[in-house]
Amino acid sequence: EIDSLFLKYPALNKGLVERKWVEKEFSEVNPWTIKVADHCNLGCSYCYENAMPVSKKMSSDTATRIIEEMLSLNQDYYEVLFHGGEPTLNLPIIRYFVTEINRRLPSSSTVSFNMHSNLFHYPDEMRNEIKALGIRIGTSIDGIESIHDQQRIRIGKRDGSYKKVRANLENSEVKNVILTITRNNQSALLQAAKHFVEDLHLDKFHFLPLMPHGRANVQSLLPDLDVMLSEMLLVFDYILELFSQ
Repeated sequence: EIDSLFLKYPALNKGLVERKWVEKEFSEVNPWTIKVADHCNLGCSYCYENAMPVSKKMSSDTATRIIEEMLSLNQDYYEVLFHGGEPTLNLPIIRYFVTEINRRLPSSSTVSFNMHSNLFHYPDEMRNEIKALGIRIGTSIDGIESIHDQQRIRIGKRDGSYKKVRANLENSEVKNVILTITRNNQSALLQAAKHFVEDLHLDKFHFLPLMPHGRANVQSLLPDLDVMLSEMLLVFDYILELFSQ
């Protein structure tokens, strides 16, 4: 139960309950998650999309309508998240989004751009452009190499993506990683947390449980709640120990 969790971890109680953001009124629509492509260059076992060899990408006309809808709300702050599929497969429309929003944005408003990429294909010229556009980038890693490669495999292949993703991670400004919790890695979350901190030197990571949506086989991959929560308590202990050092 949540109450017993906070009793065990008073530091979390103070950090999550007493901080001012709890009292904040969320009056703005954020983030704006923009799915610029519905296809991918990976075929992850649990993905809600079916990886397809035929590309379907957002057009500039659709992008323009989204931008107009966004800016019509006259928000003080906009957070844009480019997503997919794999968003880097439609880099021209991302470039268009950033250019147009920056051109049309009133001086009274600010905007931040983020992108979640699998980082499987991330050559230097792409990395340099993403950085020049001011886009912060995050990626997905599901644990150590052997566990990650069980789930995040190349489309049409049986080999995993870990080696290429890690190489591109270490050659970029990525500091944020998402791990999807499934039945395959639910007992290795502490191992993953240590890997992220001690081997990959990440500043931030998120663990997100797999939800029962998407492909037909996803039900067999859903994590066991008791196992997942027990392992997450070990992760909390590890993180609190890091902060106490």
